[in-house]
Amino acid sequence: MKIELFMRANKIDYEVVEGNFTRSHKGLLPFIELNGEQIADSEFIIHKLAEKFNVKENLPKERAGSLRALSRMFDEEVFRIQLKYKIQSEEIVGIMLSDLPDFLIPLIHPIIRLFISRRISASGYGAHNDEELLQMYRR
Repeated sequence: MKIELFMRANKIDYEVVEGNFTRSHKGLLPFIELNGEQIADSEFIIHKLAEKFNVKENLPKERAGSLRALSRMFDEEVFRIQLKYKIQSEEIVGIMLSDLPDFLIPLIHPIIRLFISRRISASGYGAHNDEELLQMYRR
């Protein structure tokens, strides 16, 4: 979402490969391929795109710092909310565990769900119901 917004705002042509859950060589999503080079992690992607397409930040340092802090908070909140729903999806968990031998998936799946659920609960997002999380997400 953040990368696509950056590219649209700066009129950078791009192509989205829908439904492709292939990960970068580092095992990360999202990633882009730019001139044959895979770049993973939205922070590195935006930095590389800004460098490649000569995108200048024309904000005073104080404003740029505030926007950076807001961006990091947004990333963290969206990540936690999305994670809660990802572990509920059989399809997504299947993709996450797709590199494992089939016989291990039924054993590992509940452990992964428990681990992630505890992580979400510890962050505070586990205490909210679906409607409350959707409200947070929309704000």
